This record gives sequence, structure tokens and C-alpha cells, in this order.
Amino acid sequence: MRVSLDIKQAAILLVLIALFILIIFLIRLAIKLADTLRNVDELLADTKRMTTIAAARTEQVDDQIDHAIEMFTSVSNKINENRSIIKTAGNVGTAAGALKSFSKKSKKRANRYEMDEMNYERPNKIRKRKRR
Repeated sequence: MRVSLDIKQAAILLVLIALFILIIFLIRLAIKLADTLRNVDELLADTKRMTTIAAARTEQVDDQIDHAIEMFTSVSNKINENRSIIKTAGNVGTAAGALKSFSKKSKKRANRYEMDEMNYERPNKIRKRKRR
């Protein structure tokens, strides 16, 4: 028995073997690609759930922030409205203190005039200290 192969048949045989190996690699690649696509679908589903939860929380936080801003704005407006009342009360207190100190000073001046026998025609005259 004699087997003869020429170069043309050997080349065709090598191409067929390479094609067979390529088909096996492509089948394995398709199987891995299907697994990868399943994992990507699971990740996308988890991402979608997390995104909806984050969106709901963001809306809640946004509502709370809006409420806090409104509260601070109303407090600020009330303070601005009452600022004139507070200023008036402060001015009344300052005036009362000034009147009190003025009355004390005027009593002291009156007592000083009576004790020192000061000349009433010149009340601003500086009195002289008595030497001992």
C-alpha cells in the first residue's frame, strides 16, 4: 500500500484542520460571551434598582432641603420684621439709662451747689479744693 500526498492536498488538509480548530474556538467564545451577557444583564438590573432607590432618596432629601430653606427664610423674614421693634426697645432702654444717669448727675450737682456755697450766677465755675 502506497499513500502519496502532493503539496496541494497537504495544504488543503492543513487549511481544513485550521478551520476545524477555528470553529472550536468560536464555539467556546460564543459560550463565554453568552455567560458574560447574562452577568451584564444582572448588573444592569441591579444598577436600575439602585438608580430608582437613589432617585427616590434624592427626591426625599430635596423635599427636606426645600422645607429647611423655607423655614430659614421665614425665620429670617420674622427677624427682619422684628428688627425695628428690637431697635426701638433698645433705644428706649438706652434712653431710660441716659435719663437715670442724668438725674443722678443733676442731684449731685444740686447737692454740690448747696454744700459749697457756690455762686449761682456762675454755676460752671470750677470750685477750688480746700487745702488742709
